[in-house]
Amino acid sequence: MSYLQYAARQGDRLIVVITPDSAVVLRKGKAVLFHEKERMELVASLKSVDASILGDTDDSWSILKKIKPAVICFGYDQIKAITALKKSVPFLNIGTPSIMVAPAFKPKKYHSRHFKGKIKK
Repeated sequence: MSYLQYAARQGDRLIVVITPDSAVVLRKGKAVLFHEKERMELVASLKSVDASILGDTDDSWSILKKIKPAVICFGYDQIKAITALKKSVPFLNIGTPSIMVAPAFKPKKYHSRHFKGKIKK
């Protein structure tokens, strides 16, 4: 089962927060492979996704204040983000959402780094 399919099964609706390009560049120190609008459109087109929204560039967790999720599901490779969120939850006024980690789904096959150089421009 893919990450988003797993996440969709954890609640009533699946809203996917897309990290803004500027935040990706800041964290990874390199340009994005797929731009935020492309990622939003692709994710929104998936059957298991109810909505995709763009996160905040300056405050990673501010979007949670708007949607107040009951469940937050991270990918298996997002350990730093999970740790940061757990420290921030008490200060966000969003209740006590369940924080879950989806199991890896063919990580050697389905990761954006595997598509680099194979994209038509």
